[in-house]
Amino acid sequence: MSPERTARALLLDLVGAMTSDRQVLAGIAASVPAALPGVPGGEPPDAFRLAFVAVELARYYTAFEHLVEMVEKTLAAGPPRSERWHQDLLAAASRELPGIRPPLVRQETRVLLQELLGFRHFLRNAYAVDLRWEGHLERHVRTLAAVQPLLDADLAAFAAHLRTAAATLEG
Repeated sequence: MSPERTARALLLDLVGAMTSDRQVLAGIAASVPAALPGVPGGEPPDAFRLAFVAVELARYYTAFEHLVEMVEKTLAAGPPRSERWHQDLLAAASRELPGIRPPLVRQETRVLLQELLGFRHFLRNAYAVDLRWEGHLERHVRTLAAVQPLLDADLAAFAAHLRTAAATLEG
């Protein structure tokens, strides 16, 4: 197979994987409000719902991070290897690599994803802390609701860029 055909196949495989991951992200984002009937305005969620929502928020960011790792492995030098690799990976997602790829996410999206990354870090290290709805999980649920349409639009635009690049490699 020619190098062009190989590159085209890699790009189209990446588009397919991104499409699957976009569906996963949308499903996770939809599961959170579905677990919170009557909120806001009603009673705060019980401990089991709080735990479910916390796990889904962390899972959302992890799914996004997996997608970015896949893009970085395919189109760049691979994911960062520093002690702050989670932060560096998010920063890489919002940077253009001239001649290689546009940013995966806009700065506006990155700011919201940064909040979810911070929450995931909190959750992974919060074994001795009770989860609170007011002022904590409630805020992150709003962040998720705000970031999902932005991220989906960013990923759709990036996938369109990849399809265009793949089309130029047709022989």
